[in-house]
Amino acid sequence: MGEKDRKIIESIRLLEERRLHESLSRALNVPLLENLSRFLSPVEQNKERYFFLKAHSLSVKTGILKSLEELFGKVKYILGLEDFPVELFVVEDRYTCANVTPGNVLSHPAFICLNGALVRRLKEPEIAFVLGHELAHLVLKHSEFREAIMLLYKDLDKLPPHLKTEYDCWHKLSEMSADRVALLASGDIEAALRAMIICISGVDDNLLTLSLEQIIKYATTVVEEIKQMKIFTECTHPAMPLRILALKAFYDSNLYKSLSSGNYESLSQVDVELETKLAELTRVIKKYPTNVADYWLMMTKAAATWLIISADANVTPEERAGLLDVIAKYCWCPEEILDDISEKETESFLKLSVENLKANKASALNEVLRDLAFFLIGDRRIEPAEYEKYLEIAENYLGFSRFEAIDALTSAIKVFP
Repeated sequence: MGEKDRKIIESIRLLEERRLHESLSRALNVPLLENLSRFLSPVEQNKERYFFLKAHSLSVKTGILKSLEELFGKVKYILGLEDFPVELFVVEDRYTCANVTPGNVLSHPAFICLNGALVRRLKEPEIAFVLGHELAHLVLKHSEFREAIMLLYKDLDKLPPHLKTEYDCWHKLSEMSADRVALLASGDIEAALRAMIICISGVDDNLLTLSLEQIIKYATTVVEEIKQMKIFTECTHPAMPLRILALKAFYDSNLYKSLSSGNYESLSQVDVELETKLAELTRVIKKYPTNVADYWLMMTKAAATWLIISADANVTPEERAGLLDVIAKYCWCPEEILDDISEKETESFLKLSVENLKANKASALNEVLRDLAFFLIGDRRIEPAEYEKYLEIAENYLGFSRFEAIDALTSAIKVFP
C-alpha cells in the first residue's frame, strides 16, 4: 500500500473519530505498546483462529470461488491494497455478518471471515461494500486499541470510566468511517444501504423491495424515534438507521465527489456542510444528557473542577483523568466537553452554567459542592491555590457561605476511604 493510498483512505475518516483516535492513542500509549509488541509473542488466539480457518473453512484464493476471489481482488485494487497481506475465508454460520482479524508478521496475515449466508444473500456490489468495510478496519488500524486495552487492563470493563466511554464512542464512529471506505469500494450507494439492512435483518435480497428514497425515509423516521426515546443501548455499533443517514450524507458531500472523481487536491479541506450534518447525527452516539438540568449539572461540575485543578497552573495527568471521569458519568464524549470548557473563558462559563442549573434544578447545587469537596481531597492532599479556588467557587458562584464550604470539605474527609 502506497503512502498516497494511505493518505487518501485516512482523509475519509470522520473528523470526530480521528480526534478520538488521537486522544485514545495518547491515553493508552499506543506507539510505545507497538514498540513493545516487537518483543512479544503473537496473540495466540488470533494465530489459532487463522489455522483453524485454514482447516475448517474455505480460503478464497484457491480458484474454487473464482467470482468472489476476483471481486476481492477488485476491491483491494480500488482501495490501493493490492499488496496488503490479508486472506479471505468463507465460513458457514447462521448469522449474516463478517469480521476481520489483524495479522502478525511473525505468524500469519490478517484475515477476513465472510459468512456463507452473506455470500448467498448479497449481490456483487453489496458484497464489495462488506469487504471494503472490513478492509477499512485494517487500514485505519481500528484493532490497535482493543489490543492495547487487553495488554494493559486485560478486560474492557477494567478501563477507567472516561476511557471506557471514550472507547465506546470512538468504536461507534469507527464503524461509520469504515462505511465510508466501503462505499468507495462498492461505488453504489443503494447497494451499500441494502447490504447494511440485510446484514442486520437476515432477509434475502429479493425480499427487500425498498428503493433508495424509501430506505432514507425509513432511516430518518427511526432515528427521530430513537432521539425521542432517549435510550442509549450498550452496543459496539451505532444504530443501523443512523449509519444509513451518515453514509448518505457522505455520499452527497463534496468530499465524496472529490474522492470518486480522483480529485485529491482538496482532501485537506474540511467539508463544512458534511461536518454540520454529522455533528447532528453523532449527538445520538455521544449520549449527551437527555434533559436540561442534567446537562447544566454536568457543565457546572466540569467548569468548577477545571478551575480548581488549574488554579496552581499545574494540571497533573491524574487530575485531568479524574475530571474526565466526572464528565463520563453524564456523556460518552468527556474529552470533547473538557476541550470545550478549557478553551472558553471558564469563569464566565461557570457563571452561565450555575445560572442555568439554578433555573432548572437549584437543589443540585448541594451535589456540586459535595462532589467538589471529594475531588479536592481525592489525592489525599489539599493544595493552597486549589483550596482557595474551591472556597471562591462555593461563595461567589454556587452561593454557599464559607462555613458551609468548609463543612462540606470536613464531611468528605470524614467518610473518605
